Amino acid sequence: MREFKFRTWDKQKKKMIQFEDMKSWTFNIFEDDKYVIMQYIGSKDINGKEIYEGDILETGNDAGVVEYGGGSFMYNCAKLIITGDEVLGNIYENPELLKEKNIEF
Repeated sequence: MREFKFRTWDKQKKKMIQFEDMKSWTFNIFEDDKYVIMQYIGSKDINGKEIYEGDILETGNDAGVVEYGGGSFMYNCAKLIITGDEVLGNIYENPELLKEKNIEF
């Protein structure tokens, strides 16, 4: 059974909030536009790091942003996430990687 986990980007504080830190929250985060919710895709990168929506992945010379579409998680809007991918960062904490890796998002 797949594990459902989330992380949240706090737009005001410009800080990533991990799933474990959200368990005690008592308000409805899903109705608050101060946050961006990202889901864990259910797999890890080559280094054992959990992969979430919004992560920037790299395989060899190719890089892209993890998105959900067409019933699966993909990056570069076409490539399925495969073994050997590495999380470089994410679009919120590391936006400079988009330009550096020439990723259109």
